[in-house]
Amino acid sequence: AARKLGPRPLLMLNGRHDPVIRPEQAGRLYAAAPGPKDLRWWEGGHAVPAGAVDEGAAWLAGQLGAGR
Repeated sequence: AARKLGPRPLLMLNGRHDPVIRPEQAGRLYAAAPGPKDLRWWEGGHAVPAGAVDEGAAWLAGQLGAGR
C-alpha cells in the first residue's frame, strides 16, 4: 500500500519501542513509499506523545500551505 501513495507527501511518526509497528517494519514501509516523505522517531511505544502530534500538525499545515 505504501508504494501506491504516489507523489503525495508522507509523514511517519514512529515510536522506537512500538510493539505494534516495530522499527524495522516502519523502516520497510518508509523505504517502499515513493516520496516526498519524512520519517521521525520518538522515544516511546505505539502512542505518540503530544509533542509528536504538534510536530505532525505543523508539518501538515506546511504541506497545505497554511500561513501563505
